[in-house]
Amino acid sequence: MSAEITFALDSMPLSVDFSWPVDYDGRLIGEALVRTLLTEGAVGSGAAHSPRAYDDGRRWRVTLDTSLTWSDGVPLEASHAERAVRRIARKPGSWLASLLSKKEGEEPVTVVDRETVEYRFEHPTSFADGFFTLPQLAPLRPGSGKLNGPSLGDFTFTSALPDRIVLSRRRDRSERWPQGPGKLGFQHYPSLQKALDAYAEGLVDISSATSFGIPEATRFAGHPNLLKRNISIFGSIEFGDRVNAVTGAVRRVVGAAVDRDRIVDGCAGLVAPYWSQTAPWCDAYELPADLAAASHAPTRREVEDVRRVLGETVDFAYADFSPNQTVVGLVREQLRETFGIDAVLRPLSYQDYVKAVIKRDYGLLYTLTAAEFPHPAALLATWRSDRPAAVHSGFADPVLDRLIDEASVQTDPLRAPRFWQDADRRWLDRMPRVPLVQVRAHCVHSQRVTRLSLNSTGLVDFSGLALSSQSTDLTATERYST
Repeated sequence: MSAEITFALDSMPLSVDFSWPVDYDGRLIGEALVRTLLTEGAVGSGAAHSPRAYDDGRRWRVTLDTSLTWSDGVPLEASHAERAVRRIARKPGSWLASLLSKKEGEEPVTVVDRETVEYRFEHPTSFADGFFTLPQLAPLRPGSGKLNGPSLGDFTFTSALPDRIVLSRRRDRSERWPQGPGKLGFQHYPSLQKALDAYAEGLVDISSATSFGIPEATRFAGHPNLLKRNISIFGSIEFGDRVNAVTGAVRRVVGAAVDRDRIVDGCAGLVAPYWSQTAPWCDAYELPADLAAASHAPTRREVEDVRRVLGETVDFAYADFSPNQTVVGLVREQLRETFGIDAVLRPLSYQDYVKAVIKRDYGLLYTLTAAEFPHPAALLATWRSDRPAAVHSGFADPVLDRLIDEASVQTDPLRAPRFWQDADRRWLDRMPRVPLVQVRAHCVHSQRVTRLSLNSTGLVDFSGLALSSQSTDLTATERYST
């Protein structure tokens, strides 16, 4: 049980509150410490059993698995789940709080009995089973979710340095998981090259799933231990306060003019084309052809309309991570070719990028948005006129509101997709932001690691992670072999 698996991080978490992560690295580490109510595709590995809906999905009752205990031996109980919702309600500006009931005389959460909690939403919420996979809804106690607090997950805190966090597997979780790692190390490297050098030396077992650039994707394309999949992080173009008043029509013209396949071809498979808000979750049903929108050249009048909004020169900001510069560079080429507009690229540190998003201090912004749970509502429902994303951007559309509400009451899995697709069509018609690409995660792992998998959010399933019993002595050449 002493064996350790080491992950490379491209940045340290911005917050050490892992029950309310603000970035990918925070949520990755939190997956080992925080036990969410439900988990994507892993029945029985969450803190609760399947929830039940009432009142067309406006009320949900969740029964907790009270056989679970915290790392300090305290049994799980309903009050712990209630505490998480109380904290959300104290953050009224968050999207999560906007979903909860604000009706006079009605609490957003109540404890029914020791193992049952009832959640109440402002509107019918058929997608609550996805909502319950979020760490913000995970059972909470004072100090839990922090490095030195009690853990409901399979691991607990061991040590932390400015560039390294180590977690240890709980002793009471060892018997049912004999091949699991005894420790998880999360090591930050200042550059991808240094992380890959450490991988070649056997110091890193799993590279970051969000750090590969074009050279690395090309270099490792045929590597036997390369893992890749589309994940629910989406790149889009936002229009900010440094341009003239923009309309949905202008955004649609820009969106139709950009050749997404050209971007994909230039990024060595690190991204996939992105149009539809429902497409990432359409495996269970056929996506209508009209949602796989085709690019087309704008008319002369449309070109003039876009130039009137953007001007001859426009500021184009982006977070300075790979392959963002390549993506915005390819968009810049197309803006020049199609509209005669010169986009001046402005790379930003992550902290400056966050400030720019909040202040809308940009002309154009290449923004990466994560769908926080595996359902079209994670992308579409945020654009209801009374929710933070729409309010922040000044977007409001009563028709889209109605379509989101109609989709949100559909609990029948065979009927619901059509309603979400109707909302998707309206979203594309109004296009509050220009959808471009979906991120395709790439990570490479050592021979020591088996059963490594990524879910749709690009997170590791720690409950299935195992160590190989075979010899793992590999030379650097073998590790880099393609």
